[in-house]
Amino acid sequence: MNGSCNPCALQLKNKAISFRTMDGLLWVDPQNDNVLLPECDIFIDEVQIDNLNIEQDLLTENNSTKKFAVNTRSIKINVAYAAWCNKENIYLDFRLNKNEQWKPLNNNNGTIIQLYNLPPGTYNLEIRKHNGFGNYNYTYKKLRFAISAPWFNQWWFFLFAAGCTIGNYSAVHIYQDNKIQNKTGSPGKSG
Repeated sequence: MNGSCNPCALQLKNKAISFRTMDGLLWVDPQNDNVLLPECDIFIDEVQIDNLNIEQDLLTENNSTKKFAVNTRSIKINVAYAAWCNKENIYLDFRLNKNEQWKPLNNNNGTIIQLYNLPPGTYNLEIRKHNGFGNYNYTYKKLRFAISAPWFNQWWFFLFAAGCTIGNYSAVHIYQDNKIQNKTGSPGKSG
């Protein structure tokens, strides 16, 4: 406010506190002050997959999973919230799966979550916003999505490859048995 003043504030008879500032006195009445807490929902404003916008309703509200293409390189999620308070009072965190640590989301850069080069799999993105006082006073937003595995990493490809390997082994084994039997002459044949 005014820096290096001592005392920096005075309490008046009516319990109001008077602060010295560069522009004059600032009076705060703690008994009559309305505290504006950042209590509101979290919204997904925009989603971009590899710099192309997708419709937000494709992401889940009903526990369904949106699948993205095999070659997805970047996912950008723009988070929005309604708050009638200063940005420095907004605390947002996110994590990609439950076993990961919460990472703070910088609201000075437009509250954007950027994910790059995720391996194939299913992801549960959780976003939380601290609603004010208390350790467990959060609003949550959850999104579920998956990145498809390439065709050569699908279960059916492994089954097909195993079948081909067994088939080739059997074919070679039968061919060699027939070749050996033809050289030595099989029993019961007249030559």
